[in-house]
Amino acid sequence: METISVLFALTVAGGLVSLAEAHGRLILPPSRSSMWRFGFPTPKNYQDMQLWCGGTWNQWGLNGGRCGVCGDPYQQNPRENEAGGKYATGIISRCYRYFPAGQIIAVQVDLTVNHLGYFEFRLCEHNATTTPITQACLDANLLQFADATRDIT
Repeated sequence: METISVLFALTVAGGLVSLAEAHGRLILPPSRSSMWRFGFPTPKNYQDMQLWCGGTWNQWGLNGGRCGVCGDPYQQNPRENEAGGKYATGIISRCYRYFPAGQIIAVQVDLTVNHLGYFEFRLCEHNATTTPITQACLDANLLQFADATRDIT
């Protein structure tokens, strides 16, 4: 199997945002919007804990529940956290050399405010740095937590 980079895990974070009604950021591995907090030479996003589709009204009132896969407002083009966007610089924050089924990886979310909701993690093999990933690709690989659950509340 080829090297699977954190690009996939970072993209995964976006798949979670629409499911999490909270303020938080993925810090292990650092998400595209949060990499600057860990010394990466990337653009600073001081609202990196607020990737929530542009708000409830934007997501549900304007876009019928749709959200960018990385948590950006659906109608943004390009979406800032997806390939081709402001924070997708091509820098990979973490790589996992070999990812056999059943391997446990460390993931850490910094939850700053909880408004209920839950997190899910998804991976998708995607090496095109300028083409956004699709939700269908993410849906193919929903990860389980070490305790065999699929989400954490």
